[in-house]
Amino acid sequence: MIQLAEVNTGLRTEEVLTMEASLVTFTELLSNPAADGVAKVRYDQMRDEIAALPGVVSVGIGSTMPLRASDVALEVKAEGKPLAEGEPLPRAELRSANPDYFLAAGIPLLEGRAFSPTDRANSDLVVIINQTLANRYFPNENPVGKRIAWTGDVLRFTPFTVTGAPSSA
Repeated sequence: MIQLAEVNTGLRTEEVLTMEASLVTFTELLSNPAADGVAKVRYDQMRDEIAALPGVVSVGIGSTMPLRASDVALEVKAEGKPLAEGEPLPRAELRSANPDYFLAAGIPLLEGRAFSPTDRANSDLVVIINQTLANRYFPNENPVGKRIAWTGDVLRFTPFTVTGAPSSA
């Protein structure tokens, strides 16, 4: 246990507070897309209230905390990267995060940029991929600017442009 506690996860753990507040589930979003807007307003209120507390430096909001499994894993394709015959499509967890998520979690990006406030539903779709997916599809390449697509039933063939790759796999 002592050795496990000393494993470097790539996350800052000092002076970090995490909490979970599930206002809407992925299943609810599928059946009622308007629920996302209601939840977003409440998450924004919570973020602003927490950010106003003395000593708070940054507040990140994400669909799940670092090192926890996501409820949603989809098949992923990369543009211009065909699979070998019979090779199964890789699967990746789908998570959402606000622009301050990586800063607040202490996750440095190896390449590219974090999300910005202009990365919204009405703009080009962007994604930050982990090092495992970057190594799988873009070995010895900078993945920033490349395009990947989730190919599951929910986001069938919806392309996202890679904007960053964090150091934590």
